[in-house]
Amino acid sequence: MRTTMHTLLAAAAAFTLTASTPAITTIEANLAQIVQYTDQAFVGTVTASEVVQLDNGRWAERITVSVSEGVLGDADAGEAVTWHQARPNQYAAYCGMPQFQVGQDYLVFLGASAPGSQFTAPVALGQGAFVVTTNENGVQVARNGYGNGNLFNGVDVQALSSAAAAPIDATTVDGIAAAAQALESSGNPQAFSTAPGEGLSIDGN
Repeated sequence: MRTTMHTLLAAAAAFTLTASTPAITTIEANLAQIVQYTDQAFVGTVTASEVVQLDNGRWAERITVSVSEGVLGDADAGEAVTWHQARPNQYAAYCGMPQFQVGQDYLVFLGASAPGSQFTAPVALGQGAFVVTTNENGVQVARNGYGNGNLFNGVDVQALSSAAAAPIDATTVDGIAAAAQALESSGNPQAFSTAPGEGLSIDGN
């Protein structure tokens, strides 16, 4: 059964599951697909992660991030971004749902809530949430829940590099942000798609 990115987004944002649905999983998504469904993207530090009960009686994890750098959308440095994401329970497990640690820095590509829903999540779940650390050279590197393995798969890297305002790569915050901004600026991220299996490897070769 084929799953579309629209279905993925709805699953990531709405989570309208029943007791007969034991788990939700994600399809692989490259950066062009992630950007296409991103409402806002940003780098920041998680300042709060707490369990709350929403108005509809459902339980959620409320995540708050203090933004240090806006990447896409209207998230600006100095602002706080808060969202509610679904929690695993006895009825459903959310495979791939990222877990956020207070005090940790992240690069997040956040989807919009589905109509009528109070839930959202990073686009493609763990594929749209990157843990940010600083390497021995003082460079911020970012790694998502899937090791960035699919980030540039199926993306025309040569064309994207030409369109980007700064060098792109699959491992650094600046490189991923530059690629994401070029994709968004194009107005059609899928225009950079190539045949599956082509693209930039994690080590840049």
